[in-house]
Amino acid sequence: MLEAIGECVAAERALDLAPDDQYEAADARFSAALKRVDEVAAQLPSPPRSNADIVLRAQVAFCHADKVHGQLAALSSDEAGDDEVTAARLIEAILRSAGISYT
Repeated sequence: MLEAIGECVAAERALDLAPDDQYEAADARFSAALKRVDEVAAQLPSPPRSNADIVLRAQVAFCHADKVHGQLAALSSDEAGDDEVTAARLIEAILRSAGISYT
């Protein structure tokens, strides 16, 4: 699971930095990585049985969230709704409490 999440984060960073002529390939890499995260996440227990399960769910949510320069977009957008901001704060809080930073 951690390998899939790491690849997804790396693929999204590469997508953000991809020059125009490499964007399509970078987008395909990110899409495939996100699909893999979803396949692995489907195996997580629901409801979570441990703090580790909660952290993994937060990492999956981070992979799906809109980001600006690697940061959750809802945390810096005036246009984000209360539900988006609240979800982003929860994701960030869980990741930080686990000592995880993707910046």
